[in-house]
Amino acid sequence: MRRLKITRMVVLLLVCIFIMSLTVFQGNVVSGQNQFKAEITVISGDTLWSLAREHAPRGMDIREYVDLMLNENNLESPIVYPGQVIQLP
Repeated sequence: MRRLKITRMVVLLLVCIFIMSLTVFQGNVVSGQNQFKAEITVISGDTLWSLAREHAPRGMDIREYVDLMLNENNLESPIVYPGQVIQLP
């Protein structure tokens, strides 16, 4: 009888932990948090505008995506150089 109570308590505890972990995971997904951001390496001829045009989500204004790229990479200027690594928002 006592063993059954302990088993039930452990199961209940595991279910609670599982539900809490799903809530935390879902919160990260909804808020857009992602540990694995895409990176690109600038090659000769690339501009921030051309990179934004290539990588912006469908339907998003390119100017808005350029601003996001500037902010994401702490860039003060839209000028990029070959070999420079750019984080995509």
